[in-house]
Amino acid sequence: MSKSLKVNCPTCKKKVAWNELSLFRPFCSERCQQIDLGAWADESYAIPAEPNEQWSGAETFELQSSTLDKQNIDNYKLQ
Repeated sequence: MSKSLKVNCPTCKKKVAWNELSLFRPFCSERCQQIDLGAWADESYAIPAEPNEQWSGAETFELQSSTLDKQNIDNYKLQ
């Protein structure tokens, strides 16, 4: 007879059997699963990251914007 693994629900800490019958594992219920999803959606949870000096996205946006502006100006001149 094998023992089933029990884990704590990340939301309410209730013990949950880790098996195929536990539909919302590692959560104990759909309610706890939805509470956790909501916390991610409203950014209560975040994955820590170090700022990366190599790429911030701003330079890319500026480059794309200036390229598109130049293309739009050239297209306007052709009309």
